[in-house]
Amino acid sequence: MHPMPFRSVVLTIVCLLLGSPYAIGAQDPLTLTMEECIAKGLRDNPQLKALRREIRASEYGVDAAKGGLGPSMTANYRYLRQEHDTPLAGMAQDDWMLNLNLHQPLFTGFRLLSNLEKSRLARDVATARLEQASQAFILNVQRTFLTLLQARENVRSAKDSLTRLKSQLKVITAYYEVGLRPKLDVLQAEVDVARAEQQLLAAQIAVRVQMSRLNSLLDIPVQKDVNYVGALEFIPFIRDLQHCLDTSLAHRPDMKIAAKSIAMAQKNAQMVASGFYPQLAADVDYYSHGDEPDAYGNDIVDEQNNDYWTARVTLSYKFFESGANYHAWKQAREKIAALEHDYTDLQNEISFQVKSSYDTLKESIERIEVTRKALTSARESFRMAKARYEAQVGTNTDVLDAQANVTQAEADKTQALADYQQALAALYNAMGVRNINLQPR
Repeated sequence: MHPMPFRSVVLTIVCLLLGSPYAIGAQDPLTLTMEECIAKGLRDNPQLKALRREIRASEYGVDAAKGGLGPSMTANYRYLRQEHDTPLAGMAQDDWMLNLNLHQPLFTGFRLLSNLEKSRLARDVATARLEQASQAFILNVQRTFLTLLQARENVRSAKDSLTRLKSQLKVITAYYEVGLRPKLDVLQAEVDVARAEQQLLAAQIAVRVQMSRLNSLLDIPVQKDVNYVGALEFIPFIRDLQHCLDTSLAHRPDMKIAAKSIAMAQKNAQMVASGFYPQLAADVDYYSHGDEPDAYGNDIVDEQNNDYWTARVTLSYKFFESGANYHAWKQAREKIAALEHDYTDLQNEISFQVKSSYDTLKESIERIEVTRKALTSARESFRMAKARYEAQVGTNTDVLDAQANVTQAEADKTQALADYQQALAALYNAMGVRNINLQPR
């Protein structure tokens, strides 16, 4: 055994130090199943991160509304220059005043309570919007992943087709060389091989496109090599249509958003209606006067009268606004009615989406069975056409047509399986149910 050349040793060491992909023990490409893709996407997708921030912001909005129910404190510091002293008011020509106010609303016509409830509803809406975006993202990833699997199946089918055509070309060439077949058969077979090579190239490009699209959805560099693992298969669906309809109306995030929007509009109407009620509040004030910036003491009043406090309860009622508050309340009520009509329309649209997805699913199941039988027949037809050709009782056209039928039958079966899983993903999305791996529930 010859010793390793010095140059090879140096290159090996450099590769190890620099982390070259050709170094010993280089890291394998990232491997992800559809379930792992969705989990990663839900964690890393920028849009979903933004919506989580919206939820945090709405939680702060709830805290702010709670704060509006409690007391508030205000400090006022004032300097006043007068023409002369005013002994009756206990104020010198230069008067500095400090005022501390503690204010507590007692009754605001339910405005503050309605605002708190509205902020809680806004938080619920933000949460539902995150769920809605998450489900849309899951569906997008599932569709892209399934399209990738379909493209891979098309590549496999194109390779099988090319192999069959090349095999037939060898047979035809051998027959031509011994004078049993005309040159035309050879030329026709060569054209079909070239066409199959082009179809294989197109199928391979489609795989790369879908991989790049999936990478972008998962916040992975589009050029990164990722091993997406999965296969098109028949996954049974055991629920009936009525169950799907009932589930959708109970779980769809957009239904929750619509319901919460109506409730928010109702709270907004209550806030507007608070102007019809009297307002009650309590205040405690502390005052301190002085002829110096410390606002404590002057030569006009006794030192013990330099500061004082007051407490009061105020009841106010604005009984005339030229109809401004009334019409604002009527406007709020009309918005509630509009949202209620939108809610009914959304119910109808969701029911249609569920029914459409359910019908598509059932139709795909029937197509799968039909395409399986067609593929079996096409393969048998190809086998017989090839045997007849080799026995000199069939034509090359018969073989090529039978081969084309096999390729088309394989494509039809792949399309039916892909359409079935696409319909399954769409149905779960229409129901408002998270089903990452599409397994029966």
